[in-house]
Amino acid sequence: MRLDYQILWFEDQKNNVEEVAKGLSTRLSRLGFSLKVQWIKPGSDLNNTFGNIKNIVNNFDLILLDYDLGKDSFNGADIAKKLRRSNFLTDIIFYSSAPPHNLRRFMFDHHVDGVFCINRSNLQGESFDIIQNRIRKILDINHMRGIVMEVVSEFDESISDLTKNLESKIDDIEKRKGIYSFIQEKITTISSKNDSQISNIINHESGCNFEDLMNHRACSSFIKYEILKKMLEDLEDKYNITNILEVLKKYSEEVIVPRNELAHVKPTEEKGKTVFKVGDKLYGENEFKLLRQNLLNHRDNFNDLKNLLINGNLEEVQRE
Repeated sequence: MRLDYQILWFEDQKNNVEEVAKGLSTRLSRLGFSLKVQWIKPGSDLNNTFGNIKNIVNNFDLILLDYDLGKDSFNGADIAKKLRRSNFLTDIIFYSSAPPHNLRRFMFDHHVDGVFCINRSNLQGESFDIIQNRIRKILDINHMRGIVMEVVSEFDESISDLTKNLESKIDDIEKRKGIYSFIQEKITTISSKNDSQISNIINHESGCNFEDLMNHRACSSFIKYEILKKMLEDLEDKYNITNILEVLKKYSEEVIVPRNELAHVKPTEEKGKTVFKVGDKLYGENEFKLLRQNLLNHRDNFNDLKNLLINGNLEEVQRE
């Protein structure tokens, strides 16, 4: 889920549920999400319908299935069974004018598990309760940070596109040079301000406040990593910390670079799957699995280092 909440909706009479969709859209907008619905009006061939949607199912947060999909079509239970047997675990709401217990019995007879059954008259309210409950479960602070990173990346791209377009329309050479000078001034001003602040921290009459220095905005993740690496390298002759250093030396490549790349890229589709593409490099399911493994490895390494330094066990690895 991103800022869009996406529903795959199977319904042969869309006009009968459009008000429900509008109601869900209004309620979701209050939570800061935009509803996107892809409507599916099934034909008579179940396998053909399933073939048309199997590569996009995982892009959706919810699937809504009407029981009655038309006299010449299969019913909603058939598509639910097909989805579950193909290991698609997306939430499914199965609705009809029949009582929910009848719908549940129908699903049981079709050997379909994990489906919400709702009477059509309560579709909007009960569907939203399910949606809201799911959102609350997944919307932790880390997920929100991911949403913010993605949206800011989209804004950055929009600003770049707009400024590039505007720059191409400037015919006056002096005006164009004025824009370049303006950009240079902004960058230089920020840099000079950082230089001045850092200098004041380092040359303060009471001595350098190292914590303030490390917490300064100019002290990026990469700079902090470089500082730690240098300080440990200075200790390597005295202490046996070679293994820790070898892992740490991979930190930029395995952690900082992916973080920076993912912060400035938008998701795209590759062979029916959502991935992040950075040049020729893809971040998909396998890449994220490796990234998680690398993160765990570096966390263990930092814990080992904390055990040596903060817990006072450094002398245990002193070289003879």
